Amino acid sequence: MNSYEIIQKELQSLVGEGKPFSLIQPEELSHGDYATNIAFILAKQKEISPKECALGLISDLTKKLSSYVEKVEVAGPGFINFFLKDDVRTDEAEEIALHGVLIPHLGEKVLVEYTDPNCFKVFHIGHLMANTIGESLARIYEMRGYDVTRVCYPSDIGRNVAMGVWGVI
Repeated sequence: MNSYEIIQKELQSLVGEGKPFSLIQPEELSHGDYATNIAFILAKQKEISPKECALGLISDLTKKLSSYVEKVEVAGPGFINFFLKDDVRTDEAEEIALHGVLIPHLGEKVLVEYTDPNCFKVFHIGHLMANTIGESLARIYEMRGYDVTRVCYPSDIGRNVAMGVWGVI
């Protein structure tokens, strides 16, 4: 199990099965490696503020995740940010480089759009390359357990279609 899965499992044990919460990779690097909104969910149950709930969870989470997480901190109105240890980050990057394993981070459903050929032009090597890359990514996601939807929008609108219709008339 990677750090994401371990943190997610620990957070799931706090809220209980079936209750949704998010564990994401923040856009800002200063917000850590992962961030969660779990304090907002638990605060409703305990009838306290999310920030107070987050502050109460930090020491327990730091102890339980000490082999993976360097620090855990509260941000804003009650978000909890996790900062991984350098060796964990290095090991996971090495795993990705060696085995092509992706760290899940946005949920279980993935949409992969690729190819998009033009109906009125020749299918060329660029389309084939896009098709190969798209299908490869879709298969990697499926291997990791995601529910993958593949989408291809053939070019059915635009100048090329208007010119084709004009030629038919």
